[in-house]
Amino acid sequence: MATPFVRSTLRVWLRRSSRLVRAWCGGRCEKIFKHTLKDLYDGVAIEEVRKCAILSARALIEQDPAYSFVTARLLLNNICCEIIGEEVTPAEMSVRYAEYFPKFIKRGIEAELLNEELGHFDLERLAKALDASRDLQFNYLGLQTLYDRYFLHVDDKRIELPQAFFMRVAMGLSLNEINREERAIEFYRLLSSFDS
Repeated sequence: MATPFVRSTLRVWLRRSSRLVRAWCGGRCEKIFKHTLKDLYDGVAIEEVRKCAILSARALIEQDPAYSFVTARLLLNNICCEIIGEEVTPAEMSVRYAEYFPKFIKRGIEAELLNEELGHFDLERLAKALDASRDLQFNYLGLQTLYDRYFLHVDDKRIELPQAFFMRVAMGLSLNEINREERAIEFYRLLSSFDS
């Protein structure tokens, strides 16, 4: 049974995040909160509460496959916290992607992870083409695989969000094209429109 401290930590997280978690997960969050509460301990950090919520949601996938998408959305929230530095609602992601993408490309070039030629693209134009709603297509396994195996990282910290990953690949494919921004956007739309 959870101690008063654990219940209070969860309440802090719920107060801070309930609007956000409900935005990402819809009506399935109550069951996740209930399962999360069972697994917490005294002194738990908010970051660990977020991870525990993912594990709780993941455990519910067998009962209802829709929890795969719910779990993916909780994971996406954690990825946003790691990369952007704060929790972001789905409605805010389009604006955040547009702000983040040019900085991501520059950081990747500085870390010698990306070809310098990518810095010569019209990054603001490409950033505006990113479709944040496509993040919601991911199931848990698809997003976790991208996070574990494909997202760029510097000093063991990821620097890449899902739609930035697809645009980065699209930019690489269009490096030698005449209208490379147009081609990159076209490739991006093809790459990011899959059903996971």
